[in-house]
Amino acid sequence: MKKIFLIIAIMLGTAIPAQASLPDCETIAAQVGQQAGLPPLIMPAIARIESGRKIDGERRAWPWALNHAGKSLYFETQASALSYLKKATVNGRTNIDVGCMQINHYWHNEEFQSLDLMMDPKTNVTYAVKFLKELYAKHGSWAEAVKHYHSPDEERGMRYLTGFDVAFNTMKSTGLISNTSLLRTPHATNFFSFGTSDKQSVEMGLGLMMSSTEKAANADANNAAYLHLIASLGPEVNNGEIRIFPVFNELAEPSQVRGVLHAKWSQVQAMRKALSRD
Repeated sequence: MKKIFLIIAIMLGTAIPAQASLPDCETIAAQVGQQAGLPPLIMPAIARIESGRKIDGERRAWPWALNHAGKSLYFETQASALSYLKKATVNGRTNIDVGCMQINHYWHNEEFQSLDLMMDPKTNVTYAVKFLKELYAKHGSWAEAVKHYHSPDEERGMRYLTGFDVAFNTMKSTGLISNTSLLRTPHATNFFSFGTSDKQSVEMGLGLMMSSTEKAANADANNAAYLHLIASLGPEVNNGEIRIFPVFNELAEPSQVRGVLHAKWSQVQAMRKALSRD
């Protein structure tokens, strides 16, 4: 009987430190996001959606999470998750989302020096912040950035954004960030209306809660952008039964792409050359 109690005591004694040492994806995401100047809660909310695991009735982002071709896998240790990831990728199976922020191996593996770093919570989150900021710069709002973090497909992006908004508001209401002044959001608004402490205007993902003046300015900007797009198409040229619109937009450069496109850039150039022939 004493041996049994000893075994139980050892098990309990080792279980607590192991759990206590588990990296907290959401805390790391909040800290790294804040250091990078992102709106508070945006990164931990994404982390919870991406790698969330329900334990004791509470859903939290899990650092040793993988998603292999749509199947969610949660490992108890970093070593076991890495073992699975390394075996899968060696065998050519690369459609795997990795870690706290579920960075896809197929598209982003070249941004990491090793699989160990791709799985590392701090490195994983840091890259996700960089990627989200690039999406924001490209698409012009945090709502669009969040949608495209998940998928460029509009329908899938909107479904994801709906889930994100739930996670965001849950974290906001439960006080994940104790200093509520850090939220810098207007009264009675949600994620779609992030504001700043020194401005009355707000950045809108879907154009919600804009004043009439802001909406008019936004409409003028959209009209100007549309006219610029039409002008860039150039004159209409008739050619038999089809119409050809010359396009003068600049082509992407190697520094503007990543992942598979960057790795296969020579093939992209070859295709461009073939298409440019008369």
